[in-house]
Amino acid sequence: MNTSPSSLWFYSKGGTQEGPVSFSDLQQLLAEGLSPSTLVWTEGEANWVPASAIPDLIPQAISDPSNPYSAPATSVALEPTIAAPGLEEPPEPPIPLDIGFCLGQGWKHTFANFGTICLVGLIYLAISFGVGIVTTLIFGGQSDVQMNEHDLQTNSGSPLSLIGGLINQCVSIFLSLGTTHIGLRILRGEHPQVGEMFSQGNKFLNGALATLFFVIMFVLGLICFIIPGIFIALRFGFFMEAIVEKKLDAISALKYSYRLTRENTFSRLGLAIISILIVVAGFIALFVGLIIAIPVVWMTSLVAYRYLHAGTNGLKVLP
Repeated sequence: MNTSPSSLWFYSKGGTQEGPVSFSDLQQLLAEGLSPSTLVWTEGEANWVPASAIPDLIPQAISDPSNPYSAPATSVALEPTIAAPGLEEPPEPPIPLDIGFCLGQGWKHTFANFGTICLVGLIYLAISFGVGIVTTLIFGGQSDVQMNEHDLQTNSGSPLSLIGGLINQCVSIFLSLGTTHIGLRILRGEHPQVGEMFSQGNKFLNGALATLFFVIMFVLGLICFIIPGIFIALRFGFFMEAIVEKKLDAISALKYSYRLTRENTFSRLGLAIISILIVVAGFIALFVGLIIAIPVVWMTSLVAYRYLHAGTNGLKVLP
């Protein structure tokens, strides 16, 4: 890594790429208040990294001899840190998605937190199943029956049954927000409580609206010869993560996912195909394999979301 005073560096600010600036100028910017979690990049580097991960940058930047209140410089090397989850913006240029890394870390994080993930999954299924039974009994237990002298017709698409389906979908969105919150905390090396899957209610409206917009775009895309629908799923599919981690509204979350996945559409497609194959393999293994396959695929998707922010610095990397 070229850290000479005259080397040219870029940094991300407000979602846009700034620079180039010299290494010494970047130090000054950090000294004047630029966040140490700011993503930086210079020619020759594969990924954007937080400024705090560059020992020669931060110690000099936070020490100002003319300021008696500044922190003293240190020669102790700083260890790479996770890139300020929830604060950083999609990097410029985009980070190429490493499918192998995402699959590997998805597998490792799943087994390192298997108990928590399984318990969260069981609670998710139990609540979804329970609500489904209740809504069926209340709204869909008795179908509208129309009789005449020739036939008996059952109307399964009655308004009551539609209300039941809407309730089921709302419960699913609420639980998805909570499980996403837990998954992202796990990737940061934290230890979330299972009860946190009920902590994201304040984001429900944005989650519901974003889901509605996403489904409409996806269906319209499928109608338009399928391929546009696949493209929409790959580019806009991280809206739930953006709502949970970035606290964005529905439209902003969809736009954010589109920006984050730019130039990685085919990589996302490759990862999606492999994920489908993993689930199919779990299904073939007498259904038992799904207990492992589904959590691994879920965690792998979250790893991909974090990786696109800061590469290997976007999450706690397990050996």
